[in-house]
Amino acid sequence: MSKEEPVLHIRGKARLLPDNVCTDHIISSGRKRDAADIREATKHIFEDLDPPLLHPIESGDIIVAGSNFGCSSAMEIAVEVLKYAGVGAIIARSFARTYYRNAVNLGLPVFEIDVHGIYEADEICVDLKGSAGRISNLTRGFEVGLPSIPSFVLEVILAGGLSEYYRALGHLPAGRLR
Repeated sequence: MSKEEPVLHIRGKARLLPDNVCTDHIISSGRKRDAADIREATKHIFEDLDPPLLHPIESGDIIVAGSNFGCSSAMEIAVEVLKYAGVGAIIARSFARTYYRNAVNLGLPVFEIDVHGIYEADEICVDLKGSAGRISNLTRGFEVGLPSIPSFVLEVILAGGLSEYYRALGHLPAGRLR
């Protein structure tokens, strides 16, 4: 990876979700068999939410959720299906730790912030340079600073995930995975 500070810029429409969205809400366990064809699996994202989403997830959307997003099982398909559908990022008050780690490992940007003041369909912009960044709600006219993100985590996300990061470097940097 380059020695320059990593930069990330994502802009999309907010898709609001409640607290405690579990991996089975993201993609039902009954749809795991569709995981062999990720295109088919994306047709079933959030189909078991109560109440269901009014409109399907579209490429570029930014998921904005409450606390404990991705709780329950450690199914990687719950990250893969959102990434394949084109979700630009997930912003949540908090994440289940396994989901957060899977998202970083698979290259899906995830950020923990207070999501108060973000509403369905608001235009959201995520900007990071190095470890500093902000999330702007362009519809409502406010910004929120992001907590510091280790440069290694951002490099992995920008590479498209841990496997792609490893392929680009040919090794993992010593001491950076702790």
